Amino acid sequence: MLKNNYGHIVSVASIFTIISMPYFVPYSASKFAVQGFIDGLQNELALNKNNKIRTTLIHPCITNTALRRGANATFSSLIPVFNPKDVAAGIVNAQRRDMVEAAIPWGLHLTLRSFLRLCPAEVVQLAYEYFQVKLNPHK
Repeated sequence: MLKNNYGHIVSVASIFTIISMPYFVPYSASKFAVQGFIDGLQNELALNKNNKIRTTLIHPCITNTALRRGANATFSSLIPVFNPKDVAAGIVNAQRRDMVEAAIPWGLHLTLRSFLRLCPAEVVQLAYEYFQVKLNPHK
């Protein structure tokens, strides 16, 4: 890509780069690493004013995969669980639209960032309780 100065790197993080659940620390940390990698890469690529290499960072919400089913996590019915095909379509759509960052569903990460990052820890904990976000580490 660097030689041709052309390409598009699509990385998949998670909605859990914005919120971290108890007992999900290793998963969230790995997704925060993806976020940090892409942020740094974007900054490096921006140093070349003629850069034509693009990046897209995706934050999918909860996806109905073996990982989710094996995690023994429960969520309120208010939190949608997405079909992997719909998530894949969202990823392709974000890449084709040359989006730097996107969430599936669209806008969720902006809402969470705006709301949860500005709230005191007690309010965030109440939100976890309201949405019934639970993970049983002793499956």
